Amino acid sequence: MEALEIYEPQVDNWELKPVNEHMGYLKTQTNIILGLSPPTPERPDCIYFNGGFRVVEYNITTNKIIFQTDCVQTITVRNNSQCPSKDYLHGMLEIMIDNCFRFFVKKAEGTIMQNAIIPPPSLQNKLAAIEDAVLKWNAFLKDIRDS
Repeated sequence: MEALEIYEPQVDNWELKPVNEHMGYLKTQTNIILGLSPPTPERPDCIYFNGGFRVVEYNITTNKIIFQTDCVQTITVRNNSQCPSKDYLHGMLEIMIDNCFRFFVKKAEGTIMQNAIIPPPSLQNKLAAIEDAVLKWNAFLKDIRDS
């Protein structure tokens, strides 16, 4: 496995309600986003590893979502049609989450979210996402071999 290209993190959506809707008891949840995209005809020896997190902040008092965003980074990995190991995926995911958190902090500057406490994704959430990605990728490779 070899990381060839590391793209800048991207925010897919940034939905922030007005400041007055942030009054009350707030709860913030962070979940993993993880995907392995299949090779393209132009690069059959590579996969695209997409990872990051989704942040959702709820106002428990009003029972409304007051903020949500997805922050994702893509890394092109030469894998030569092999499934990445769980350890490799975990290491890459840690790098991507760290990069996305730094990007998120910059994006939040000057907004009510700049002082928000964003909990890191749980280890259990990370491991479940990695396990799911490996299962899907192995199924994809099996389909290719069987066809």
